[in-house]
Amino acid sequence: MEDPTTIKLMIPRQDYTGLPLFQPDLQAAVNWVQSLPVTNTNSLVQLLGQARYKLMTDKLSAAMQINRRIYALAQEQNDARLMLAAYQVLATIFHFLGEFDSSRKYARRGVQIWRSGSVQSPVVEEITAPVVLCLIYEAMSDWHFGEIASCHALMDEAIATAKELKDRYTLAMALAWAASLAHLERD
Repeated sequence: MEDPTTIKLMIPRQDYTGLPLFQPDLQAAVNWVQSLPVTNTNSLVQLLGQARYKLMTDKLSAAMQINRRIYALAQEQNDARLMLAAYQVLATIFHFLGEFDSSRKYARRGVQIWRSGSVQSPVVEEITAPVVLCLIYEAMSDWHFGEIASCHALMDEAIATAKELKDRYTLAMALAWAASLAHLERD
């Protein structure tokens, strides 16, 4: 069993002189990541990181613009793993825009990719399991549409999938969303 205090990173071997990760300025770190040479995995990690950063610090339209690049990269490479990640980001953005029908549509597409068996390995080690987040956003969209039984089944599946993947961070996220759901239902 892995030590839960260790962090795995898939960073291409390069010279990282001037690494600003110990600087308190997050924007400097973001600028540094954006300046890295583009490789397939590196590009995806950069774009997903930028999308997350924009989701938390900027307008959702800025995150949507970055997701267009993720989606284009996924289509260009014809890679189901990248499509799953792109659909997860779209489901997230539309959820927080309050567009639950669109959120559910993209979450379902991500889940369909996962269930098809075309994704055999994690997208990359640095990001959470996108299928679990797709299940969560599909569940929450169902809740908003009053489809409570489906919502609970999907949330249970999200928790079970996170356990199956042995992804503790994503499991914590799924449990937090389930707790939020229970709170909303006054359960």
